[in-house]
Amino acid sequence: MKQQGDIYELLGVTSTADLPEIIQAYRQRMGALKAEAASLDKVVLEARLAALRDAFSILSDPKRRADYDRAHSAAAVVPDELDMLLAEAAMPKPRRSPLRNILTIIAVLLMAGLTIQVSVMFMAYRQARSLNGGEGGMPPAAQKTADRVVLMELNQTYGFNAKTREEAEAKAAEIEAREKQERAARREEEARERRLHEEKRFTEDARREAEYISADLRAAEQRLVAEQEESKRRAEMEEQQRQDAIREKLERDAARWRNRRLGE
Repeated sequence: MKQQGDIYELLGVTSTADLPEIIQAYRQRMGALKAEAASLDKVVLEARLAALRDAFSILSDPKRRADYDRAHSAAAVVPDELDMLLAEAAMPKPRRSPLRNILTIIAVLLMAGLTIQVSVMFMAYRQARSLNGGEGGMPPAAQKTADRVVLMELNQTYGFNAKTREEAEAKAAEIEAREKQERAARREEEARERRLHEEKRFTEDARREAEYISADLRAAEQRLVAEQEESKRRAEMEEQQRQDAIREKLERDAARWRNRRLGE
């Protein structure tokens, strides 16, 4: 595993920083990261957040911090989890449901095939007319046969019951225009759903992260209060011991003085 900067560097504090400095640095780093969250990949963002939480969790706990300092006396490393998460960031993101992708591809291929079939049919029809001298040069019987073929193909393709080629072509154009509008509407709806999903996911991620940060800060503040109370208690005990030592000395001096007077 490659070596990285230690968790003190990750929070931007020195190895001698006390708990209030660590809390302040943690808040600043979290605020800066949240400010640039919109420009970061979700996996990278989660990896950085996890690294900051791990560093803060270790450095705000006296026992874990001492263990860390002993294990990383020269050059500590960021937890392995960050390497794993950053590696995952380079992996391709999971796509939508494979079944949905397959059905979409099939529908597109069917529509493309239908369009190609109709186009080829009309091209063959025009080429037949051209080979026979253009619109005015095709014999009536041949033109009637060609019209019948086009009409039959359009009726079979679209399920029409048109009586003339012009009627079938008009209906086919109407269906194609309607399907084009429906496809555009579906694409817009899918884009809207994706936007709503992304907004909802971002909001939920932000809410969870805020809860994590609040919980971490509350725990750190509780530890800080506990340390302050413990320090106060030790100071009171030391003061009491000093007062007891003074009183005992005074009592011994008084006892010696009384013994001296009695001896006289």
